Amino acid sequence: MAKKAGGSRLRVFFAEFDGDDETVREGLRTIAAAVNKTFQPKVVVKRLPSPAENGEADAIDVEFEQSAEEAEDSFEEDGEQQATPSKRGNGSKRKPPTLSLVKELDLRPKGKESWRVFYESKAPQKQIDKITLAVYYLCNVLEISGVTANHVYTCLKDVSVKIPNDLPQTMRNIANSRGIIDVSNSSDIKITI
Repeated sequence: MAKKAGGSRLRVFFAEFDGDDETVREGLRTIAAAVNKTFQPKVVVKRLPSPAENGEADAIDVEFEQSAEEAEDSFEEDGEQQATPSKRGNGSKRKPPTLSLVKELDLRPKGKESWRVFYESKAPQKQIDKITLAVYYLCNVLEISGVTANHVYTCLKDVSVKIPNDLPQTMRNIANSRGIIDVSNSSDIKITI
């Protein structure tokens, strides 16, 4: 592969081998090794200034110019390199839904344990536990019907939990892997335990 300024070129060739089976195998191994070497990322190692020069710890900066997948995916038929955005089936990048706070949701109800006290008493560590606990609180303690991802989002925001980029998808993953919440109706999420 020869690089042009501002782009790349890929030349494909055919090889012909004469000889016994071992000669042909060795030729194929050589071609496979050359192809694998071509698509390996180039590693550039740079030495940063020494501690004496900048007063910091000695460090090494490592850069990868291009991964093998990027190299394979970034060529069009004419051989020019193109940027490759993350694509779904139809060619557009899917954006996670925008969630909003449910302002009428009372997380400090009179006569019932508040969400914050309930959350702190359980002290969940994993994201799956935090989300499941929110659904449990909404369904069983507050006895709300029609729990949505916005309700769960409101609970997690109230206790300053890091919200997943795509909360509804995370909830579907929990439902599929553990079965502890039911998200078959996104406007009526339920706890199954």
